[in-house]
Formats: sequence, C-alpha cells, structure tokens
Amino acid sequence: MIASIEIEGLGPIATRTKTELGGMESTTIEAPSESGKTVGLIEATCFVLHGTDARGRAFPVEGISDDCDEASVSLTLASGTVISRTMAKKNRKVVRQIVRDGVLEEHAREDAFQLALGPLGANHELLRTIMAPFAWAPLAERNARPLRDLLASVLPPFDLREVVADLMAAKGKRIAEGDPILEPEAVEARRVANAVVDKAAAALEVAEDTVKADLADPPPQPHLSKDSANVTLAHAKQWAAWDTFDAEWKRWTGWQARREALGPKPDPTTGTPTMTKVREYERLVDDNTRVLHNLQGAVALPRQEALDLLDERVRVAEDALAKLPTNTVCPTCGRRGWEQAKIMREAAEKVLADAIAKRDTEKPGLEAEREAYFAEASIALARAHDEVGAAKTLLEGAKAAWESQRTEDPTAAWEKAFKALGPEPRQRTAPDEPAIPRPTPEAVAAATQALTDWNHHEGAVRERERFSKAAKDRLAHARTAHALAMQEAERLGVLVGAVRDAPSVIAKQQAGVLGDLGPVSLKFGTEIAVEVRIDGRPAWLASTGKRLLADAWLRNAIRRAAGLEWLPLFVDNRQDWSGELPDFAPMICLRTSWSAHVPAPQER
Repeated sequence: MIASIEIEGLGPIATRTKTELGGMESTTIEAPSESGKTVGLIEATCFVLHGTDARGRAFPVEGISDDCDEASVSLTLASGTVISRTMAKKNRKVVRQIVRDGVLEEHAREDAFQLALGPLGANHELLRTIMAPFAWAPLAERNARPLRDLLASVLPPFDLREVVADLMAAKGKRIAEGDPILEPEAVEARRVANAVVDKAAAALEVAEDTVKADLADPPPQPHLSKDSANVTLAHAKQWAAWDTFDAEWKRWTGWQARREALGPKPDPTTGTPTMTKVREYERLVDDNTRVLHNLQGAVALPRQEALDLLDERVRVAEDALAKLPTNTVCPTCGRRGWEQAKIMREAAEKVLADAIAKRDTEKPGLEAEREAYFAEASIALARAHDEVGAAKTLLEGAKAAWESQRTEDPTAAWEKAFKALGPEPRQRTAPDEPAIPRPTPEAVAAATQALTDWNHHEGAVRERERFSKAAKDRLAHARTAHALAMQEAERLGVLVGAVRDAPSVIAKQQAGVLGDLGPVSLKFGTEIAVEVRIDGRPAWLASTGKRLLADAWLRNAIRRAAGLEWLPLFVDNRQDWSGELPDFAPMICLRTSWSAHVPAPQER
C-alpha cells in the first residue's frame, strides 16, 4: 500500500531521502548501523500519519535534525495519493497536506486531517500497534488490561452484560437492571455503596448508643408512696365531710338558740324588752360582724394562680401550633418536602402535648388542695355568717319589741321577730367526730404534691417506654439498613470484579479469531489480564531473535483480525533472527549491514 517514503530534516536524515517500499509486497532495507533506518521509516511513518513517535507520544521538536529548521515527511501510496506533514522547529507550526487525484488538500486541524486520511486516520493507536515493532509491549505491562482491550477491539462483537451476569452468578450474585458494565462506572457505584455502608454504620452506632443511654438512667420515684398519699387525702376528705355536717348541725342549734332567746309569744299583759337589752344585742352584732369581716378577708382561693398558669400554657401552645403551616412547602423557594415545616410542627405538637399532660397531671392535685382549704375556710365563714345573722335577729327582735312599747302591739312585735328568724333548718343530730386523726394542712399539701409527683413519674415512665420503643425500632431499622447496605456493597464489589474479568473472559473465548500465532500463546487471567508467552514461557525468557519472530506473528494476527491486511508491518533489526520469516506481506524488514572486519552479532 505504501509505495515510497520521502524524508528531510528528521533525526540523522538531514537531506531529502526517498526510499521505495514496494507497496503490497514485502521488502528488506539494509543499511549500516546509525544510518537512520528506524527513524527514516518507522518513526517517519508514525510522524506523517499521526504526528506522534513510534510509542504514540507527540513527536518531539528535538527529533528535527540539528541543521534543519523543519522536518518534512511524504508518503506515496500505491494509489498515487501523497500524504505529507511538515513541522517547524521554531514555533512547532505543522503543515498537513494530501494530494489526491492531483488535487491538493491542506488541513489546519489534526482531527480534520485524520478524517481525510480515511482508514489510515481511524484508530491510529491500533494502526501504530500493528505497524511499529513491539508497540504492544507497553500495553502488556502491569495488569496488561490495555493489551486485552486492544485485542477485544478487533475481535467479533459480544454481549458484555451477559458475560458480567454469568461471572456474578458464578459467585452467587445477580446483576441488577441499570448496573454499569464499564469499570469506571462500576467502581463509582461501589464507592457510593461503600459510602452508604459507612453512613448506615454511623446511624447504627448512634441508634445503639441511644438505646444504651435510655436503659442506663431510669426516672426516680417520689419519696412518699402513692398509697400513703391516698390515705392522707382520704382522711382529709372524711374530716371535710364531718366539718360540713357539723356546720349544718350548728346552724340548726343556733336557730334553736335564737328561737329560745325570742321566748314564748308574749301575752299583752306582760312587759317589753328594755333599752339595755337592745344595747347588748348591738354589741353582739358588732363583735360578730368584725369576726365576719376578718374571715372574709382571709378566705381566698389558693392555687388559683397555678391553675390559671397551667391553662395559659395550653392556650399558648395551641395558638403556636395553629400558626404553623399545615403543609410541607418551603415558604421561600416553594419546594415541596420542606422538612423544616414538619420538624417545627412536630416540635409544636410535642410542646402542646407536654402542656396538656402537665395540666392534666397537676390540676387534680391543685384543685383538691384548693377545695380542701376552701371547704375549711367556708365552714368558718358560714359559722360567722350564722352568728352575725343570729345577733342581728336578736337585735332586730329587741328593737322591734322596744318600738312596740309605743307603736305596736307586743304580740305583733313578737310575731315580726319570729318571722325574722327565717325557716327552721332541718333538724340534725350531733355528728360523731371521725376516729382517725385529722391531717395537718402540711400533710395534706405533702400528699397532694406526692400524687402530682407520682403522676409526673408515671408520665415520665410512659414517655421513657415510648421513647425506648421508638429507639429500639430505630435500632432495628438501622440494623436492617446496614445489613442491606453491606449486601449491596458486597454485590457491587463482585460486580466490579466481574466487569474487570469480563474482557479477559471474552478475549479468551474469542482468541481463536486471531488464528495461527506461531510461537506466541496468550494466557488470560484476572490479576494479569493477558500474558504474552513465547514457546509457552514468559516472553522475557525468549532470545532476542525469537522475540522478533513472535512480535511479527502477533502483529500480523492483530492486523488480520482487524481487517487491515493492507497495512505494512515494520520489522526492525531483521538480522537478530537467523531463520526465515513468514511472508506477512506487506512487510518491511530493516536489516543492519556489517563491514567485513566486524562480525555480525550472534542471535541471543
């Protein structure tokens, strides 16, 4: 295919030199050592076609001859097409030209030039590997995946996902829909899965610490037992009932005393009360009135302020909850799923629930304490009212009797005074005082506080049980999430291994497409994707000449599999192999000639 090559200013070839290459025929070019065979043919071909050296790197400006300002290479194809590239030493300016059917094409951009080259510009890495001796060797270093991928690129198509799925199934895992089958994406998926494992492990640790902390500090119990407090309040209730009954009995006895003081209905012939009696009753009214005023000033509703505060807290919490948004749309950006609204609402609901619970637990005790105090004060106040009323009744009766001495009939005055007594209370008998000791106000207050504390304690226990159940539920969820994350990370780890192994498996299955490899054999594996062996042994154990022969066989097989039979193979240092080379036409062999007094080197 390449008929001739013309070089000027490249390496040791400073003057224009033209070499005939024979087109599709094999040819051998022989010249002394250091005459520029390799640079003039192999390096020059890579330079003119792709702008690189034989190892695929950008052609260095140092490759231009010392006495030249530029390097120029032209390839003439068997079809008559001329491909040329010139690179200036000073500014690295490159001129790319193609003369096809007498028409000159010049391309300022490398990608346009490669496109215009057609088959010679497509996949120049593959072309360089086929043309340049041992260009595949760097690809076989370390894990040799680049060489494996190169071989896979020239072999028939395959279903990579199916191969990966089979490799995973062999290790008890399955490939999922959407799993990546290229190594970078698979490694990234595994990294994300491992990050999920780390996050799940941290959440699991937090959940375990929460459960441990919850079990460590149970809420303390009140010092006074609940039974003792209930007994004290029951005694207080009995005494309050007795005080009420005793007050009713005393009202009845008081009415009887006033009735007895009024005396029998007077006979018209009897005398009337004197002014001294009136003055006595007035003093009695004044004394009892002062007692009444003192009691009225002392009677109050204890604990009312605390009760009002409990109700106020509930009202404030209800107002705060009512003002919160009921949806989860962010008020700033309108994004749905605004977690802050949910968090704020849950916090407000908890505050309201706590306020209601506090009111419901503390209110009964406060009301009981208030009622006990109020009942006791009310009894005393009722007695004072009765005594003032009785004194006023006596006073009014005395005044009426005094006035009746001049204006009324004594009988009418008595009847008026009797009417002023009011209806007679229901008859009572003297109540039996309770046999139990009367609790002191301090004991009642302590019992009331103890029941409040017990309500708080039981509420705290219930809250702790609720919190403990939630914490245990979160722990179970965290364990499940961690286990699932570990399973997924393990599965994706197997996926990465399968993705890495799949090309070797495919290449091994399709290696037969390469055909006869002569002394070369390919060993496919996992750690090393593909190993090139010569005569069944590692390549480095073979002699220099045998490696040259193996290189030609391997590159010819790659050329044949890629369908590029027209691409020439360059064989450098042909003299290193003493035997015959197969006719891998088109093939260009470079042989170093030796002077008569210098013996040729023996094959190593």
